[in-house]
Amino acid sequence: MLDRSGGALHMMGGPPAPDETDIYVYNIPNSLISIRIWPGGMARYGQYCLEYFDSRTDKTVNTPPHFELHGFARPGQFQYHHPTVSWERAFNGDAPILEGCEKYSVPEGSHWRLTRPGHEDFLFSIPTRPALYQFTAPTPYVRPV
Repeated sequence: MLDRSGGALHMMGGPPAPDETDIYVYNIPNSLISIRIWPGGMARYGQYCLEYFDSRTDKTVNTPPHFELHGFARPGQFQYHHPTVSWERAFNGDAPILEGCEKYSVPEGSHWRLTRPGHEDFLFSIPTRPALYQFTAPTPYVRPV
């Protein structure tokens, strides 16, 4: 397997490296918790990693109680009606998650809605990366008169 990958394993979902520059932060209104988004080795899949962190300590925290992330579909897209689950919840069910180890993966360019009881929904978008391929754009067709 290492021979096929050039002698290295591709890691996904690790925390942001200390020298990481491609990190985005959303401060959640009326909360000391923020959302952090970073590549996490997911660029080849068109995804980013997402986690919650305490903006006072800059430490990752698990999903706060009653926080739910919902995909916010664009017109014509399928709308999934359940909250998104973290990697850890998806793989381990209801097993306890070590504090500060919970993360999500989200598609680049997607839109999200964070719901919390007693607060307005917080809407945010995931950044997009430059396209890996250059696609040809269509030319408007004008019928001859």
